Amino acid sequence: MHIGFIRRARERRELGMHHYQFQFGFLLLLLLLLLLLLLLLLLLLLLLLLLLLLLLLLLLLLLLLLLLLLLLRIVLPAACGCKPFCLALRPLLFS
Repeated sequence: MHIGFIRRARERRELGMHHYQFQFGFLLLLLLLLLLLLLLLLLLLLLLLLLLLLLLLLLLLLLLLLLLLLLLRIVLPAACGCKPFCLALRPLLFS
């Protein structure tokens, strides 16, 4: 009778260990899934930031191009006079 009691206690203990191992594995899987979701969110945020930076760079380039066109239309004809170089550029600028 004493050996049967020890055997049943050991079986209960082993079952309990398996139960705790299952709980630990489930928590580890949940933590890993949460970490993966957080990493995906961080990657999405980084992609959005990169897209915003690219848009800002494009806007700056457009502004620079407009400033260059304004400089060519206003400053160049006033500074040139009737030099041959300016006369050759004039049809390109004022078409």
